[in-house]
Amino acid sequence: MEQNPLVSVIINCFNGEKYLREAIDSVINQTYQNWEIIFWDNQSTDSTAEIVKSYNDERIHYIFAPKHTPLGEARNLAVEKSNGEYINFLDADDVWTEKKLEKQIRLIEPGITEVVYTGFDIKFEGEIIDDRMRSYYEKVKKRKCPSDMNVYQFLLLHNYIIFSSVLFNKKLYLNQGGVDCRFNQNEDYDILLKCSLKTNLKSTNDEDVVYRIHSSNNSKSSGDAFIKENRIIFSSLPNSVEVKNAITRNEIRYSLFLFRYGNKLNAIMHLLKFLNIHQLFILSKIKRGVL
Repeated sequence: MEQNPLVSVIINCFNGEKYLREAIDSVINQTYQNWEIIFWDNQSTDSTAEIVKSYNDERIHYIFAPKHTPLGEARNLAVEKSNGEYINFLDADDVWTEKKLEKQIRLIEPGITEVVYTGFDIKFEGEIIDDRMRSYYEKVKKRKCPSDMNVYQFLLLHNYIIFSSVLFNKKLYLNQGGVDCRFNQNEDYDILLKCSLKTNLKSTNDEDVVYRIHSSNNSKSSGDAFIKENRIIFSSLPNSVEVKNAITRNEIRYSLFLFRYGNKLNAIMHLLKFLNIHQLFILSKIKRGVL
């Protein structure tokens, strides 16, 4: 690895004018300065283009998408335009602390640690935030991978990593197929699990991203998609006890989801297909919010 490798910051945006300057400024203000921004404008109709083009910085590459695409596909198209050895996605409403990239580059060990993530702070603003969603992200924020467990095993319990925080070796990312465009809810979870099977993941252990939450995603449709996408993700992983337990947890959550949103009898029948003593223990932990 070069001493100061080029980092491609991928910003995918669709009508993101409200917070866009804060996001771009947080890249410009990095203490680590060997970066480029690949700005993929997914056919915005607001002032997004005007804002980006107002920066007189040759490291910022603005691309207006030839057509509007789902986010996963847009991410992959933007990566194709990147030149860096490393990539880091930054959502257009998130913000980095000024030393984020510097800290991450220091932790890279070629061939050993090729992915580095950070902790995050949460900024709730704008619309009314659902209390369940607020509680969920507060719990995620507190999660840290135990020293006696690898990141892959911990990720199988729950995704606790904010995608805007993750620095990837681009070759590793591409070798995993990039973002799986079948997914709309858990595409970040999928690529993180795949990469954690191939390399060690480290954390700066600092809150180097401000993650904005505007409104609740706790709808019936998004919850259903979340669980169904996890089924596909877990089924594609190498078979292990940990993966089997992850599948069981996912199906128990689906039963609880059906009980809340669907037919309660169907929820009970679905739950009974997976229950045994061990899984009852898992269920009790889910109810207590441990898992």
